[in-house]
Amino acid sequence: MDNKLIRFLSEDGGEIEFNSSKKIETIVFDGCDENLFINFYGIHTSIFVYDMEIMFIDENSKGIYTSSDIYNNVLPNELFKLPAVFFRTMRNLPASYKKSYKLQQENDSVETWMHTVALLICWQFFQTELKRKMKPLIDSYEEIYAEALRNIVEDIGPKDTLTVMEWTKENLKGALKKLLADKDISIDDYSCLFSFYQNEFDLPDELRIFSEEAIESYGGVEKLKSDYENQGVLKKQYILDLLDKLDRVEKDNKADSNLKDIKYRKIELESRN
Repeated sequence: MDNKLIRFLSEDGGEIEFNSSKKIETIVFDGCDENLFINFYGIHTSIFVYDMEIMFIDENSKGIYTSSDIYNNVLPNELFKLPAVFFRTMRNLPASYKKSYKLQQENDSVETWMHTVALLICWQFFQTELKRKMKPLIDSYEEIYAEALRNIVEDIGPKDTLTVMEWTKENLKGALKKLLADKDISIDDYSCLFSFYQNEFDLPDELRIFSEEAIESYGGVEKLKSDYENQGVLKKQYILDLLDKLDRVEKDNKADSNLKDIKYRKIELESRN
């Protein structure tokens, strides 16, 4: 076989050499056509031949069957790969765009949150048998999502979390359109998954994502309102960045910091069972 047909791809999708220090996630056997390749996903390996996937799972290594394992097995590849596409997009933004360092590095909390959201939205398209098998997970979905939300906000901060949510909402639509071109696709019913709030103050939505403690550290609600109103984009951006830092500092200072106060509008799941 012509060696040029064999390509090695890293976790971010970039082509690397076989002896590279980077981890090889994909080996392609038909050059740029990419109709025959192998993906290595930790405890399971998948062989793709055109649109067919053959999966091998290492039962001995897997141990307890976790929600993360379920994501790997039920999400289409286009949705499973969303986090990798996101991090690659963030790294490739133009220099003129203010990029967050936290959003350029692979992050488990971001990946878990994206997969959690994609799982619920895919639920409506599952076949009956798969729905039956997945019902225990869907029944506890609110708890799983709440944990994923707490973890991502605690890990990367509220401001970057909102960036992840906005990107995911837009790109999830595109991925679903490619997967389900013949179906009526809407994620409007799930819009509550792409927003959150930590305070009940009478403030613009972009300020409600910060904790009450962060706002108090800033100087209180009235000072924040006065400073934020009628300001230009740069001044508002400065205030948002400062609140984000204060939010993280306040949570680090809490001995029992588990972010129980993060709120989102609940989804009615009964009709989806």
